[in-house]
Amino acid sequence: MTILHLIRSSAFSSNDLKQCISNIEHYDNVVLLDDGCYNINHPLMKQLQDKSSMINLYIVKDHAQARAVNFDDISKEVLNSITMTELVALTFSNDSVVTWQ
Repeated sequence: MTILHLIRSSAFSSNDLKQCISNIEHYDNVVLLDDGCYNINHPLMKQLQDKSSMINLYIVKDHAQARAVNFDDISKEVLNSITMTELVALTFSNDSVVTWQ
């Protein structure tokens, strides 16, 4: 059973990212969107990147750009940028969706 984790808040102001990381299972999908894009610069991001062999990690490109978050330095093997259309497709291709906000 795959879960799509939508991380909408910044770990600089909430505990959601830490809780999400502790609940991630193999083959889950994690999407950074809204203020969750700021997590690219948070130390907890290293834990997500370390799990990149067991999960798929995405960032909504338009949301990151709107917040001036640069993710070009992160390998595309670890973090994939997606559009809102691709995010909608992900919601249908997973068994359930959890929003962390």
